[in-house]
Amino acid sequence: MSAGVANAWPASQPGAKGTQHPPTIRAWLICGVGMVVVASLLSAVVAVGERWAVVSAQSALQHRLRPAQDATAKLTQAYVDQETGQRGFVWTGEAAFLEPFESGQQVSRDLAVRLARLLAADPEARRRLDAVVAAGEAWQLRSALPDIAARRSGPIEVTRGLAMATEGKALFDQLRLRLVELRQRVDQLTEEQVVAMTRAQQAANTGTALGAALAVLVAAATVVALHRMTTRPLTRLVRELSEVADGATRQRITVSGPAELRSIAAAAETMRTSLLSNAEALATAQHQIGAFGERERMAEHMRDRTIQRLFALSLSLSHLVGTRRDLAAQVAPLVGETDAIAQELRRIIYPDRVEQSAERGPEPAAATVPAGR
Repeated sequence: MSAGVANAWPASQPGAKGTQHPPTIRAWLICGVGMVVVASLLSAVVAVGERWAVVSAQSALQHRLRPAQDATAKLTQAYVDQETGQRGFVWTGEAAFLEPFESGQQVSRDLAVRLARLLAADPEARRRLDAVVAAGEAWQLRSALPDIAARRSGPIEVTRGLAMATEGKALFDQLRLRLVELRQRVDQLTEEQVVAMTRAQQAANTGTALGAALAVLVAAATVVALHRMTTRPLTRLVRELSEVADGATRQRITVSGPAELRSIAAAAETMRTSLLSNAEALATAQHQIGAFGERERMAEHMRDRTIQRLFALSLSLSHLVGTRRDLAAQVAPLVGETDAIAQELRRIIYPDRVEQSAERGPEPAAATVPAGR
C-alpha cells in the first residue's frame, strides 16, 4: 500500500494511541467460522456425553440389572425347590425329595454370590440380599435341616409334624418376604435405569438439535453481520464513485468499512485528488495555450498591417529628411519616435525575441523594423 493511501486512512478510535485499523473481511469470516465450529464442538461434546450416558445405562441394564432380575427369580425358585423337597421328604420319607433340596442349596449359594457382585453398586440392594441370605440360613438351620434329620431317624407323629410344618412355614414366609423385597429393589433399579436411559436419549437428541440450531443461528448471524458490514460501505463507495465518474470531481470519497473496502476507497480518493489536480493543471495549460494563440493571431495581424505601415511611415519620413533639409530638425524626431513605437510593439508581440535581442545589444532602427515582418 502506498504512503498516500495509508495516510488517507483515519484512526478507528479518536484519541487512541496510534492508528487502529478495522478488522478485515477475512478476520470476520474466520471469527464467524470459528464460532460455528465452537458451537458444533459444544453440541458434539454434549451429544457425546449424553450418548455415553445412554450407553452406560444400556450397559448397566444389559450386564447388571437384567441379569440381577433373572438371578433373583432363579434364587426364589431355588428356595421354593428346597422347601418343596424338604416338605415332601418329611411327609413321605422318600429320598428322591431330597435331590431338589440339596441341589437348590448349591444353586442358592451360587446365585447369592452372583447377586452380590451384580448389586455391589447399590448398598440398599446389598442389604436386602444379605437379609435374604440370613433368612434362608435361619429357615435351613432352624427348620429344614432339623426336620430332615428327624425324618431320617423315623416317622414323625402327626402332631409334631404339624408343629414342625407351622414353624417351617413361618420361617419360610420370612424368607419369601425378603425375596420379594429384594426383587422389588432390583425392579426399582431397573426401572430407574430405563428412565435414566430414556432421559439421556432425549437429552442427547435435544442437545444435538440445539447444537445444530445454535450452529445455524451463528452462521446466519455471521452472514447478516458480514452483509451489513460490507453492503452499506460498498453501496456508498459505488455511489460516490459513480458521482465522481459523472463529473462531480469535488465529491469526496468516504473511507469506511472493513480494511479491504477502506483500502479501495483510499486508493480511489487518492486517484480522485490526483485527477482533480491534473485537470486543474490541464485547464491552466489550455488557458495559457489559448492566450498564446490569441497573441500569435494579434501578432500576425499587427505584423501584416501595423508594423508594415509604421515601417512605410519611417521610410517616408526618412525620405522627407533627405529631400527637405529645412525640415530635418522637425522630422528627425518623428523618425525616432516611429522606430520606438515599432520596437514597443515588437516587445509586446515577441517578448522572448526582444529579450534575446537585448542580450545581443541594440540594433539600428533600419534593421529593427524589417525584423518584425
